[in-house]
Amino acid sequence: ADLKNINAIVFWDPSYRLREIFKGIDYYEKRLDCYIMDWGVMIPFSKKMYKETYGFTDPKYFAKAAKKVKKPVKIIIAGSGALSKTRKEQLSHFNEPKELAVVKNASHCFEEEGAEEKLFNETLKWIKKY
Repeated sequence: ADLKNINAIVFWDPSYRLREIFKGIDYYEKRLDCYIMDWGVMIPFSKKMYKETYGFTDPKYFAKAAKKVKKPVKIIIAGSGALSKTRKEQLSHFNEPKELAVVKNASHCFEEEGAEEKLFNETLKWIKKY
């Protein structure tokens, strides 16, 4: 990917439990050469995407990939999420500058009153800074 025009990266309560999500693959579609997950809509995953994403859940793979990121990284998590320890661990693998922000009383989708605004404000502060 061409990252020369990207100055900073912000992750919003990044997906978690990817291994469990991929256990939800419904079947392999030989004709399309991809895995299919049915979440009310059919979601195709190529073999390569499945392998890379599933591998990304391996802490050693994640650490190696994070070290390659040469842009400022901020992870914003929902305060009611159970994964703040995991996110802190993940953030530790990125190069400086890096930051973790918590939107208190928010769930994964930031649907609670005021949570979305706090999420956007945290994002904007980081983007403006870099």
